[in-house]
Parts: sequence; C-alpha cells; structure tokens
Amino acid sequence: MFVCVSGVMAQAEPTPDVTPEATPIVRESVQGSISGLITVGTPNITLPADTIVTLHIFDIVTETESTLTTPITPDNTYLFSDVTITDGDFYFVSVAFDGRNYGSTPVTGNTEFPNLDLPVVVYMTTTDPDVIGIMNLVVQIQPTEGVLGFTQVIQFRNQSDRMYLGDTQLEDGRRVTLDLSVPVGALVTELLVMVGNQPVGSSDASFIVDTSTFSVRYTDPIYPGQDYLFIMNYVMPYEQDAVMEFPIGHRFIGEMRILTSTDELRVSGENLQSLGIQMMGEEEYLGYGGRFDLMPDDLIRYELSGRVAGVGEFDTNPQPARVVTAVSSDNLPLLLLIIGFGIVVIVVGGVIVINRRKNLPQQPIEGRFK
Repeated sequence: MFVCVSGVMAQAEPTPDVTPEATPIVRESVQGSISGLITVGTPNITLPADTIVTLHIFDIVTETESTLTTPITPDNTYLFSDVTITDGDFYFVSVAFDGRNYGSTPVTGNTEFPNLDLPVVVYMTTTDPDVIGIMNLVVQIQPTEGVLGFTQVIQFRNQSDRMYLGDTQLEDGRRVTLDLSVPVGALVTELLVMVGNQPVGSSDASFIVDTSTFSVRYTDPIYPGQDYLFIMNYVMPYEQDAVMEFPIGHRFIGEMRILTSTDELRVSGENLQSLGIQMMGEEEYLGYGGRFDLMPDDLIRYELSGRVAGVGEFDTNPQPARVVTAVSSDNLPLLLLIIGFGIVVIVVGGVIVINRRKNLPQQPIEGRFK
C-alpha cells in the first residue's frame, strides 16, 4: 500500500495483526473435605501406624497434578480438610502398602458435593502361581475373510486373599501373571482383559504376544476375589481339517464350550460332546462341550473337520496383534455362552457388557492420567 506524504509517494508500514486474548476458562470452586477408610483385604494383617495417604488433584485445564499428604488415624481413616474442590478436576488418594501403590476410584469434582468419601482397599502380595485358576473356557469359531476366526474367552480368578504379582520377572521389570497359548499357526488380532464391566488390561504394556512361540502373556497384577475375563481374537488358515492344541498354562477345573457358526465345520475331542443347536439371541450355533480337570502343563486339544465355503486362503499381509477396549460385534455376534458359570457376556453396540454382582477392584494409580 502507498500513501502520499508532502507530494511524495511512500510505502506505508503494514498494520500488525492483532491476536485477541483467549477468554480464560472460569470454573466454580468451593472448600470441601476428602476422607475415607483404608482397609486391608488380606485377613489378619494390620496397617503400619505410620502409613501415609496421598491426595492427588489433577487440574484438567493446566494438565498438572498437585498432592497433599496426611497420616492415617488409629482407626485406619484419614481426613483432608479445607480442600479446594473445582468443577471438572479429578481427585483420588493413594496408599503405599507391601511394596505397591493402591489407589481409590477417581472422582470428578462437583461443587454441589464438596465432601468426598474415597475408601481404599490394600492387599498383601504373592508370587505363587498356584493361586491362579481357570474356571471356564469358551471358544467361538466362524468363517471370516477366507480364514477361520476365533474368539476365545477364559474366565479366571485369583483364588487367594493376596494380590498376585506373578512369579516370572521380565527384563523391563514387569511380571507375568497369566501365561497362555494359542494353537500353532494362529495370528492374534485383539486382546482384552475385563472384570465387572470395565477393562483392566487394555494397554500395550499389559500384554506380550510372542509370534514365534504362539504365546500370550498378561503382566498386570491380579486382584483377589474377582472373576476376570481374558478375551482373545485370533485367525487361522484352514482347508478341510486341523488339530487345535495348546497348553492351558494354569490349573483348569471347569467347563469348556466350543461354538461354531456353520454346520460345515465339525468339532471332536476327548471330553467334548455335541450339545446340538445353541441359540445366541437370534443366531444359531452348534455347540460342543465338556468338563475338564487339567494341570498347568496339560494340553487343550480338539479337532476340526469339514470343508467350509469361502475358507482356505490365508491373508498374506495379516495385521499384527492389537489391544482393544471393546470387541466388535462382528467378532462376537451377540452372546458368549458362559451362562450357568456365573457370567453372562453380552455385546451391545459393539461393546462387551459383563453382568456381575461384584465391583471393579481398585487399581494401582501409576499412569492413571497418562
């Protein structure tokens, strides 16, 4: 742009851009309190008198965390008084016990309810693998994109009164708490561990998949008194017959069910009997089942036979294993049959819902907001 100054044309200085200041986010805050009871879930164990409770406050705007500490009282309670409760921020407490950090369930700040009760349950720990028991096993098989697709659900439990850490420690410090296998030739595509209706193993750090040994390892601690579900999706090449064989990995006393979506595929094996047609919602499956009593190194073995239309060409560029927080309805149509075992697994809108009467165990706090 040019302007005339005293008859001389001159270039005007450009007008600098003006950036409006961002409007600060205003959130309501009130003074409140946070208290709770610290319970030892392992019988006949008492909390040390010098146990410290740490309050964690996570500011969702600045993404920063602040902490406060207080000792427990003789009755194992704690109190943080005059705490600023801000709408939308997260609040939880943690306690160090027997070498582990235990956290309460995080709650979102609400100025209408400024006094929070945040209990914590802690446990002694164990590395004895005999405390892990497999209760039941369900395998659902259906043709998918030229191969056989498997959804395998294992119900397991820590049968002790201590938190199980695993007896095998890896180089990175993680411990193996579940050591499972899939049949030779299987490609694992999805992994998930759930308890209640929440995933408890849903990050890459929770799982180790070894494609050379066809093993799947879970590395998160396992809390006592809860029924867990280990859900694996995998695919396998298939032509007209195959032997499915793999070590169970842990003590297994319970029922096994195999469900097939097509009558072209037949299942046989020791202890397995035909159960006829099983209705899963509006879908029909052929069911096979039996009761097993196996030691950790024993093999699960069954045979598949029969040609299946559209199955026979294995994908030459398979996708690697991935961790999911929901199993799609394509892989798990409506219902996995653990009915009668105390768990009903239903797919609603592509998300697994597990009907249980027990609550989700309280999880360690490391990395909760990361």
